[in-house]
Amino acid sequence: MTAPLHTRTLAVTAHERTPTLVKTVHGRTRALMRMAHRRTPTLTRTAHRRGRARGFTLIELMFVVALIGILAGLAAPNLMHMSRKFSLNGATRDFYAALVEAQSLARSQGKTYRFTVTRASPPSWTLEQCTTTTCTARTLVRQHTVGQAGVIFKQGGFGAEFPAPFATVPNDAWCTACGADSNSSGYLDFTPNGRVVGGDGDTTGSFTLGDVQDALVAVRAVAFIGRTGDVRLF
Repeated sequence: MTAPLHTRTLAVTAHERTPTLVKTVHGRTRALMRMAHRRTPTLTRTAHRRGRARGFTLIELMFVVALIGILAGLAAPNLMHMSRKFSLNGATRDFYAALVEAQSLARSQGKTYRFTVTRASPPSWTLEQCTTTTCTARTLVRQHTVGQAGVIFKQGGFGAEFPAPFATVPNDAWCTACGADSNSSGYLDFTPNGRVVGGDGDTTGSFTLGDVQDALVAVRAVAFIGRTGDVRLF
């Protein structure tokens, strides 16, 4: 059977156009391949540069480590100095609070309290309630040992005049109410009327604390006026 005319026409047209389509596709494929080939070196160089930007060389790392070591070496003495200063300040505040507590207990309980200080290493203080008029018999209330390393009662005293109204308070020994500066211990009595009493009546004086190793750490002091019972931290 013979195919219709329009069917034969379509077949002839498709047969004639096939080489042209093949050539067109082939040409475009080669063009794309040439473009990809030209762009490949550029992409490779870009990726290589990005890869290098994300890392550090061994020399750079060694330089950073050395710089950190130098800075740490410079900062270490200052950090140690600050640590000792904080320790001294904390110990002095504890000592001041203990004196204030002794005075407060004497007033509230209506009894005399003895505050004994020992300069030995480590320094310590003891608070006792007197059970006799002459305080020959006492009951222990609290005992404290300085826990901060390097803190001592400083021989030689505060070394500077206190501001008013403590300007006339002695400041030339670790405990000016304890006798000679070489003495290893001493005591104060706090009476029910708030006064500070020594061996011969009202006592005015000071305690000085410092650091045994770091001379640059400023000493701290606690001054007291026996007649008025004023106690102040310096």
